[in-house]
Amino acid sequence: MSFISLFPSFSIFVLFLFVVVIFLHLLFVKKTKLFINFVALYISFALVIILPLFIPQVATWLATYYWVRAVAFLGLYILLGFVFHFSNLNDFSSRVAPTSFVLSLVYRIGVVGLIFTTVLYFLPGTYLSQLGLLTRAVFGTFTALICWFFVPIILAFAYRFKTRRGWIE
Repeated sequence: MSFISLFPSFSIFVLFLFVVVIFLHLLFVKKTKLFINFVALYISFALVIILPLFIPQVATWLATYYWVRAVAFLGLYILLGFVFHFSNLNDFSSRVAPTSFVLSLVYRIGVVGLIFTTVLYFLPGTYLSQLGLLTRAVFGTFTALICWFFVPIILAFAYRFKTRRGWIE
């Protein structure tokens, strides 16, 4: 008996996992590290999308092993977050943390939504076909990927990070 079989459908499992990851993100990632999270997320996304375009061997290898792209994306995200934690970006990130819990939660939903959509987008169609209509619409389509890609950016500009000296614009 696997853990996934405890859920009535794969969609319910994905939605449950989404909520759990947001909760874990709230527990383990400080508000002062959200900017580092943004940067690590978008750099890893760009590398996993753009690198195969310029190196044909990588594109061939990724086509053969579909799961590698999803694992590479998550690995780069975690690695870059760890590296940026010890860089000069850490100092800047601590000065631009969002001030309220609700705003922090909204940022985290945007970040985790982009992570989930990217990972699901990289998986083969057999997994996506197991998703329900709502879950597929929210996480499993190219349109969802584009929307989740822009949600954190729009939030960062609409609800600017507040610093000690004023608003970052």
